[in-house]
Amino acid sequence: MESFLQRKLRNYLESTGLSVPALERKAGLKMNVARNILRGQSKKPTADTLQALANAMECEVSDL
Repeated sequence: MESFLQRKLRNYLESTGLSVPALERKAGLKMNVARNILRGQSKKPTADTLQALANAMECEVSDL
């Protein structure tokens, strides 16, 4: 079952046309961080990771 965070990431990628690697670069994350979240391999991302994704997606951490 897909988590809320996975759904938000997928929706963002679809709506912006960004690739997963492009989102990771935009957020300043290491390779595969967002991909691991999307695959369900990273179930509890760190607060820093969530903040970086929120900044890149121009939203608040609470939105994720």
